[in-house]
Amino acid sequence: MQSRPDHFAGLATAIGKKDEPRAWNGSFHSTVSTTIYDSPMRVEVRAVGLKAMREKKGLTQRQLAQDLGISQNYIPAIEGGARRPGPKLQEQMVRYFVYRFDDLFQVVLVDSETGRERLMGPAIKEQ
Repeated sequence: MQSRPDHFAGLATAIGKKDEPRAWNGSFHSTVSTTIYDSPMRVEVRAVGLKAMREKKGLTQRQLAQDLGISQNYIPAIEGGARRPGPKLQEQMVRYFVYRFDDLFQVVLVDSETGRERLMGPAIKEQ
């Protein structure tokens, strides 16, 4: 078997596994497996602060959609939770409103089997 590439050196220790280095089979996922949850999880980014930010600036849904270059039907769908903005639109909105990501969006882990949700917060909370 081939040995693990240099960029994997120390990975087992970095993730808390102190066992001997394993042979690398060409696949990162099968080299290091960590089970955090028992069932598949999906990540949802919800624009929970969008409506408040839009109203604070005195914008209609139509005006905001035009400014962002998207369909006017997309804003009410995002605000109502029927649609989720993709990463590019998330970035546009953060830049447009000049706010932090977590002022506009909420990141939620959803258990695909049970529907249970876990709210994810920022890694470092500013004081």
